[in-house]
Amino acid sequence: MASTRREKIALCIFALLILGSLGGLLWYLVAGHSWNVAATNIDDTFGSMAGYNVVLYEGSEELDEKRHLKTGPDMLEKESVIEDERPAAASAAKASALPLTIESVEESYEEKGASAFVLDIEDPLLYQEGTILRRGDKRFGVVSVETIADRPDLREAVKEFEAAAVDMVIAIAPRKGLVKGVDGIDVAICTEELDLLAMGKTIDATLYVAPPEHGSVGAILVSPSNVVSAKVITEL
Repeated sequence: MASTRREKIALCIFALLILGSLGGLLWYLVAGHSWNVAATNIDDTFGSMAGYNVVLYEGSEELDEKRHLKTGPDMLEKESVIEDERPAAASAAKASALPLTIESVEESYEEKGASAFVLDIEDPLLYQEGTILRRGDKRFGVVSVETIADRPDLREAVKEFEAAAVDMVIAIAPRKGLVKGVDGIDVAICTEELDLLAMGKTIDATLYVAPPEHGSVGAILVSPSNVVSAKVITEL
């Protein structure tokens, strides 16, 4: 009896140790990724981005309209009041600022030492057959999907990208449900996803992002150590 009890206690301790180790590993992965993203932000701020790759895409006016419709007229009226109450100096400064363009953002990242390129998410048919883009020392596989019927083609494109040994696979789709469940996709840009933030959300190893507001630029930042993060650029 005593021996059986000791065995049960030992098994319980062993199980607790395993759980503790798994918890520690999970914390390490989450904390490590957060630190790496913070390092990316620091490099971006101080303009030291040699070895980085940056994928840029414009904000969506169509998605803005859908977001506003979802928000409702009361919130729109509130936003209008807040806008009117801003100091005159701030409004004048905003009015005098040059409009942000995706070309100027691309040039800014190139000046920081990064390799930047633009995806035309307004015309996803450009990438329907799957396209491999070489930038710097990396290759990006880009493919678009429009409907659920396109998912077999999406899977086939991902397989071809893997066979070609691309460094990153980017999918463009209206909604994340069209991409979810397809292994091998690193980033999914969801052009009509109302409940998705432009800063992104990682689900099953895929970073899902939505286009930012019209007039701003979305960016996917890939560090030299392949840490991927997303940000919204509203001014330079």
